[in-house]
Amino acid sequence: MSVIVLKTILAKSTNNVTKNWIHGLEEFRKGKFTEEKIEQITSVQELDKHLITYITEMKQKMENKIAIIKIQKR
Repeated sequence: MSVIVLKTILAKSTNNVTKNWIHGLEEFRKGKFTEEKIEQITSVQELDKHLITYITEMKQKMENKIAIIKIQKR
């Protein structure tokens, strides 16, 4: 496999992961923040607030899932 093909595959994969992440963020924001898309936020402080809230909640969800898996394995 050539380097160019590999780079193309990696770029497509990165684009897909980014699209999924942004979609998840947009779904999370519905009802919690204004309805504008994340790309339309012009204030760094406002963007930070949205991202911190999202990351914190996702981290808590992952920790809960991990705890459930650990309990189920006992």
